[in-house]
Amino acid sequence: MIRVTVWNEFKHEQENDAVRQVYPDGIHRVIADGLIAYTSG
Repeated sequence: MIRVTVWNEFKHEQENDAVRQVYPDGIHRVIADGLIAYTSG
């Protein structure tokens, strides 16, 4: 089992439209989803 804390201030996604378009749910969500997919398969 891997235990990871994914932490991000979510500041850039809230303040920068270009970043928000790439990471609408935040980069922390992308990282978490990748870790979930990696450990589930």
